[in-house]
Amino acid sequence: MTPGGFSGPSSSLFYGNPTEKEKLLAERVIRGEYYYPATNALWFYAPKTGEGCNSSWWDQDYAGKYKNHCFYKPDPGVCKEIH
Repeated sequence: MTPGGFSGPSSSLFYGNPTEKEKLLAERVIRGEYYYPATNALWFYAPKTGEGCNSSWWDQDYAGKYKNHCFYKPDPGVCKEIH
């Protein structure tokens, strides 16, 4: 398993215009609004249909699940800016 989820220039998502909702959400995040379980989560993935979240992923502890994405928090000291 390798980290994924990035849509690069070969994806049509890369060239699509953001919706007003996406713009507002981006502005909120830039202002510092973060919500559980992604508060301090640096990594996330969507498990296959019917599978649950692992207790850890890439040696990071499970932080929580939102919709179909599992979020993982870094160990203290990995990213000092968020601890």
